[in-house]
Amino acid sequence: MMMFRPLAAVMLMLVAPVQAMASDTRPLLERLEAAIVEAGLAGSPAMSPHRPTPDCDLPPKIEVDREALSVTVSCQAPRWRRIFRIISEKTAPRPVTLPRTVLTLVESLPAGTILQSAHIAETDVPPTAATTALVLRDHAVGRRLKTALGAGRVLQARHLEMSYTLQKGDLVTVTLDMQGIKVAAEAIALENAQLGERVELQSVSSDKILTGIVTGTGKVSVVAKTF
Repeated sequence: MMMFRPLAAVMLMLVAPVQAMASDTRPLLERLEAAIVEAGLAGSPAMSPHRPTPDCDLPPKIEVDREALSVTVSCQAPRWRRIFRIISEKTAPRPVTLPRTVLTLVESLPAGTILQSAHIAETDVPPTAATTALVLRDHAVGRRLKTALGAGRVLQARHLEMSYTLQKGDLVTVTLDMQGIKVAAEAIALENAQLGERVELQSVSSDKILTGIVTGTGKVSVVAKTF
């Protein structure tokens, strides 16, 4: 009896199925890489840690497809099959880094400058540069620079402050160009407005409400149909 137990244990070890640790990608990865090298290729299988391979009772069959640059793993018990792409430095996808279009200054400008469209250029920069940069002209034109900026400087919101060309209650000169004939009148601004913005006005002579575009300090060009 003393000799039977060790012998029985040995026999059980010999007949028990060996579970290949296929769920552990490290030994399987080593075998796949060795098969890739034996096939005359360089690279590693694209195995995702989020999709581990199932267990396999016997060592799985490994086949390398040189033309498709892939390696196939097949298990008989339980039956499953996986195909992995072979990734090398030549075939590995690289992240696409598209440039960003941002607003920059055409020329150096002192603090207090009211930005106009001619001051601004649209420039492509790396995607990591100035992530807070302004990208729309409407967000810059008519605003005042808080600080002096050099030519080529990327414009950011912190560089600018609101600058109203017209203040509510200002008396302005309204002009209307009708086929070369300019008509001028006075009106009162009913709201704050920047250069190039639409503004509502009240005519001094008729109390009529007009809509115009701010063209300068105290100057508004009125839309024809509202005059």
